[in-house]
Amino acid sequence: MGKSPKPRAARKSRADAEPPARREEVLETALTLVSELGVAGASLRKLAAELGISQPSLYHYFPSKDALVSAVVEYCADKMLASALDLPPPQRKEDIPRFAMRAVVDLWSTERHPRFVRFMFVVALESKRTAPSFSASSKNGSIPASRCSPTPSDVTKRSAQNCAT
Repeated sequence: MGKSPKPRAARKSRADAEPPARREEVLETALTLVSELGVAGASLRKLAAELGISQPSLYHYFPSKDALVSAVVEYCADKMLASALDLPPPQRKEDIPRFAMRAVVDLWSTERHPRFVRFMFVVALESKRTAPSFSASSKNGSIPASRCSPTPSDVTKRSAQNCAT
C-alpha cells in the first residue's frame, strides 16, 4: 500500500511574499503618476521606469493595469480609514461632531489625500461608464467644459492670458 499524499499547503502568490514596503512603493508611485498623467498617460512602462525596475516586474505585483488601479483605490481607502480609527472615539453624543471634524481634518491634512482626490477624478473622467456623466454635466453648465477636457487651444489661451497679466 502506498502512502496517501500529503495535503499541499496553499501557495502564496509572489506579490504576497514580497515585502509590504516595496508593494506600497509601487502603489504610492502609481497613485502619483495616475493623478498627474491620467490612467492612459501613466503607462506601466513609465511606472516601472519611475521605480527603477523592468516593466515585466510589475506583473509580479499586479496581473494587469486595471488590477493596479483597483489596488491603489483599496490601498488609499484603507489608509484613510486607518487614520480615522487612530482617533479616540467620542465618549458622548455631543462629542460626535468634533470627532467627525477631527477625522476629516486629519484625513485632508495628509499628503496622500490631494493625490487620491486627483486620482479618483482622473479615473472617473477616463472611465467609459462615468465619462458620459462628466460630458453631460459640462454641457448643461454644472461643470465648466474647460474643467472636463481642455483642448490644446484652451491651454494656449490660458497661458497667453497668464503671461499678459
